[in-house]
Amino acid sequence: MGHLYPLIVENERKFGEYAALNYEGRNFTNTELNSESRRLAAALSNMAIVHGDRVLIHLPNCPEVWVTYLASCRFGTVVIPTMAVLTAEELKYLLTDSGAKVVLTNLELAPKILSIRDQCTELAHILVVDGALEGTTDYRQLLAATAEEFEGTAGDPEDLAALIYTSGTTGKPKGVMLTHKNFYTQAQISYDLYVAKGEDGRLNTMLMPLPLSHIYGLYVTVTTLLMGNTMVMMRRFEPQQALELIKENQVRIVPSVPTMLINMLAVPDAPSYCGS
Repeated sequence: MGHLYPLIVENERKFGEYAALNYEGRNFTNTELNSESRRLAAALSNMAIVHGDRVLIHLPNCPEVWVTYLASCRFGTVVIPTMAVLTAEELKYLLTDSGAKVVLTNLELAPKILSIRDQCTELAHILVVDGALEGTTDYRQLLAATAEEFEGTAGDPEDLAALIYTSGTTGKPKGVMLTHKNFYTQAQISYDLYVAKGEDGRLNTMLMPLPLSHIYGLYVTVTTLLMGNTMVMMRRFEPQQALELIKENQVRIVPSVPTMLINMLAVPDAPSYCGS
């Protein structure tokens, strides 16, 4: 292997149906997420999107972000994750530099995209996950109207999977080209880190406080396909909520950065939440 599509297939074959994602108290099974990703891939195909086209994601953490990644693994599109805090001007640069043809966003953030749409000549479709505004497409209605499902096939491991833009501290952001093989290799490394030899990875419920728009969060999320575990996704990090989710879901793995840990430890009686 090396391409991510066989990893999705193997996940279903090996683990069957299980709660792959918990978001705001609701469980989503791997079967549900994969079915939605197949319909999204079919919908993109119907919209004349083809292998190699760019799909920019401008959303906070939510199930639709992961579904779009899964659909791209099946269909061969290239995802461009972006932070929700980006300005319209910053988004215009990313859209024009990448040549993105599709944007996935929500009602809160869509006005930024609409304000620059005419300046982004390649942009053809704006999908809104929680409704629609004039000039956009309702994501849910689009999937409901898409009867067929696109299963996908394994491509070349060296196919481009994502463009991750740098912060641009010394100039314009640069699009870092990451292949399916890059993601697959990192997932294998992370799996070996998170799962002790001989242990069942499914036991390791994981909290996801990291943004999926960052490479760290994305790599770890891909690793859950290998582990077959439940990922408890936070819309955005908040220390008290993170500790409550750890306790409620008996979380055993928390990929994070030092600042997150410092803020969590500053919560009164923080150790009492971490019995798992």
